[in-house]
Amino acid sequence: MSLLIAFLALISGLATWLGVKRLRVLALQRNLVDKPNERSSHTVPVPRVGGIPIFGISWLAMCFIISLGYLGIGPTPGPGWLGFLAGAFLVGCISLLEDVRELPRLVRFGVHALAGILVLIPAIQGTSIELPVVGSVLPSLLVWILCLIWIVGLTNAYNFMDGIDGIAGTQGLIAGIGWFFTGIGTGFVPITAAGAIIAATCAAFLLHNWAPAKIFMGDVGSTFLGFTFACLPFLAIYSTPVDPSQAPFILIAFFLVWPFVVDASFTFMRRARNRENVFQAHRSHLYQRLAANYEGNRTANHRATSGLYGFLAFCGLVASHFYFHNPNLSPWLGLLAVGILFAALFVHTSKVERKA
Repeated sequence: MSLLIAFLALISGLATWLGVKRLRVLALQRNLVDKPNERSSHTVPVPRVGGIPIFGISWLAMCFIISLGYLGIGPTPGPGWLGFLAGAFLVGCISLLEDVRELPRLVRFGVHALAGILVLIPAIQGTSIELPVVGSVLPSLLVWILCLIWIVGLTNAYNFMDGIDGIAGTQGLIAGIGWFFTGIGTGFVPITAAGAIIAATCAAFLLHNWAPAKIFMGDVGSTFLGFTFACLPFLAIYSTPVDPSQAPFILIAFFLVWPFVVDASFTFMRRARNRENVFQAHRSHLYQRLAANYEGNRTANHRATSGLYGFLAFCGLVASHFYFHNPNLSPWLGLLAVGILFAALFVHTSKVERKA
């Protein structure tokens, strides 16, 4: 099965690279481009639907792995996987429509919430769930709401954070690697395969998206990745041979995407405090402020910022691996480390802005 996963990841990466290359030509022909405006981080029109191969190829590859389990060729998928595939398909389709034409905000959030419910109903129904700091709790209305907020929130936060060349692909690559190693540690094939497939498709996409980007991921790619990373801990909790209390999957999931979660949450709360429209497009995320104020040209600034966020994500990868092998360690230590790293990021951003 290990060779099959490696082969599937290789094929997924190659197909994504070829697909994005061809899609860029089609997007230019059909004028599916992001035109620069006062909130843009780019200066020339760039095709915006490059995430279609990430979504389509990753989804098909995961369908293949899951189907093998139902056919008895591999481990039987645990609860929630069919709901995840259905939910991911809904998220990808509504986001593709959003890339082509603007949709009402309630429609988009409604589909995201429905997709999350499809995962949560079979995945956590009637079984205790291990939450960071809180500990083991039985599903209740409050727990359901918190889990749904996590899924819908990360789905959209990932989209908000996809604003400069390479940043979303780099985060996807590192988080995919993290889930790949987590899957190996649990011995559960679908988690291992999902991590490998996502890492491969993001790596292939980065070959087109690293600054200066030839194509953007668009909503279809970023929301699919956010939804996937939000759902994987729930799929892992009740699908692996590992006792959930002995593997803090939700804490691991947070560490693997913490730069996106914390930056998006901090910016959301700051804008809400200032009574700004939190759903209106803007350029006040920390990564946007860095990319706009580093010394150098646009390409160098995007590379430096995406590289910095990649390093922060790698720190989260190390933390996730450490907590997987030391599940009894207090989560407060990891959260304190995240707080220190974010404080350093905030101070660095402020210094760069003052210097500029």
